[in-house]
Amino acid sequence: MMAQPDESEPALIVTEEYSDIATVLTVAGDIDMMTAPQMQGRVDAVLSRRPSALVIDLSDVAFLGSAGIGVLVQVHNDDRDMSFAVVARGPATSRPLHLLGLDKLFQIYPSVADAINGMGLAADEVG
Repeated sequence: MMAQPDESEPALIVTEEYSDIATVLTVAGDIDMMTAPQMQGRVDAVLSRRPSALVIDLSDVAFLGSAGIGVLVQVHNDDRDMSFAVVARGPATSRPLHLLGLDKLFQIYPSVADAINGMGLAADEVG
């Protein structure tokens, strides 16, 4: 008999922070094939508002699976007139992105402030 998933475990937690210059989407939890659609839905909602800049903060992500990586690549591949960066630090997020060479596809920073600065945006205007 297969074990049933524990429904008491929280799903992926995704929060949004807006400013005039950037939207920061902060993700917490595990991003796997079960939770990536939830992340994709939130990303799509943000992109529908056509932000000038998007930062996806993975600082609180404990596991980044291929489905989550696919969401990031899709954001990059969407031909929008938008700056895009990812915040990833630690082995759960930074390591797979660098191993796959995605740091050559989109900018990866260790903090939101570094991402805002690296994108040429004023950090004091975010948040």
